[in-house]
Amino acid sequence: AALDEVRHAELFARLTAIYSGVPETPPPGIPPLGEDPTIPIDHQVAREALHLSVGSETFSAVLLQEKRERAQDPVVRDVLGVVIADEIHHARMGWAFLAALVERRAEDAKAAEMHALLGRELVPLFDDLTAAMFGDPRTLPEPGVAEAERPLATAHGWMSTRCRAAPCWRPS
Repeated sequence: AALDEVRHAELFARLTAIYSGVPETPPPGIPPLGEDPTIPIDHQVAREALHLSVGSETFSAVLLQEKRERAQDPVVRDVLGVVIADEIHHARMGWAFLAALVERRAEDAKAAEMHALLGRELVPLFDDLTAAMFGDPRTLPEPGVAEAERPLATAHGWMSTRCRAAPCWRPS
């Protein structure tokens, strides 16, 4: 999955270079999830799988699918299709890992703790991802593409920040 993410960054850097005419290099590395010494190691592993595989990959797949549905350019659609398929696979791996971890712990007295941990983390995870990506929904910027250029930009997968954020917000 980590190698797939590197490939995704390279694919998007190539698309960016096609549009800008300037060679692009993706930033190196994947930021680590902070450790919490108050949580047992198996709970930390479950938390990391929840955040990195289940949350981030599901979030990415939803947003990229929205972009792909709008895009008309065949190269953009193909790149997005490859990345979406990988993101769905990564999310499934995360869910399968969590299911196996919970199943393995089913007879264990700490299974309830694991369920509670995952339950406490799931909704805030998506709220945090949304907030980190878009900020306050009341302050989302106006589209950065001129009105006359939007049909062409949309044909290449562009979505305004407001459109990208819309499927992610929960009513408060």
